Order: sequence, then C-alpha cells, then structure tokens
Amino acid sequence: RRIVFTGHEQARGRRTWVQDLEGGKARAITPEGVVGTVVSPDGRLVAARGPDQKVALYPVDGGPPQAVEGFEPNDVLLRWSPDQKFVYAGSGNRRLLTARVYRIEVSTGRRETWKEFSLPDPTGVNGVSCSAITPDGKTFIFSYSQSLSDLYIVDGLK
Repeated sequence: RRIVFTGHEQARGRRTWVQDLEGGKARAITPEGVVGTVVSPDGRLVAARGPDQKVALYPVDGGPPQAVEGFEPNDVLLRWSPDQKFVYAGSGNRRLLTARVYRIEVSTGRRETWKEFSLPDPTGVNGVSCSAITPDGKTFIFSYSQSLSDLYIVDGLK
C-alpha cells in the first residue's frame, strides 16, 4: 500500500511523490513543477499538470510520462472513471453560471460534456463549480458563491 501526495523540497518546486505506508523514503514521480494526485483505479498512474498547463500520465513505479490531449488550461482534474478509460475534469472558470464536468478519453483525447450544473435562480451568483466526484461517478459535489444585498430608500432625512 502506498500514498501519493504533493509537496516540495526546501527551496525547490512542488512535485508529486509516492511513499510506502509501511515506511521508507518518499520517491518523486514527477519533475519539479508538475503536480497531481488523481490516481488511476489500479494505482499505477497519476494524472498531473505541468507548468505549461499540459496534462500527462505519470507511472507510479517509474518510467516516462504519457501526454494526454483534450484538456483545457483551466480544467480541474477530478477523478478517473472506474474502467480507467476517462479522466473527469471540471471547468476551472468559477465565474460561469453553469458548471461543466467533462469526460476526456485518455487514449484519444476526445472531450465530451458529461454533466452540467446550474442553479434555478442565479441571482447574485458569482460562479458554480464541481469539486469532487465519488469513485462510482454517481455522486458529486458542486459549490457556488452568492452575494446578495438589500437597498433601502429613505426620504425626508435632515
């Protein structure tokens, strides 16, 4: 059993690491500046984004990364599909009134809208986003921010 986490060494850039839970030294699996903790269901790959905003799959046991097309720079990587054919990504623009979750096919880079979330009353809403999906893809968490205020008109003040 292993844990995958992000962190940085003193005076160096962030990156993704793996460590056996029984102990031992942590081992970097991405270069500096490449961060990701979206682990495949079989535990062999981590989807990570580099400073160039490109997404690649990094083998946990070592080896060269595999670039994946189909991701936009603002996408938030959420989770792999249970069959490991897709990675789900949320729209990273929090100013939109509709949150979209995309399904990107790992082998081809084909991108499709999987779910859309919006509120019945968008009054004062600053943005909607999806932040998590359960492993079976049946439950998800989305959030929004809203600013409402009251306006009072007063006549006759002296």
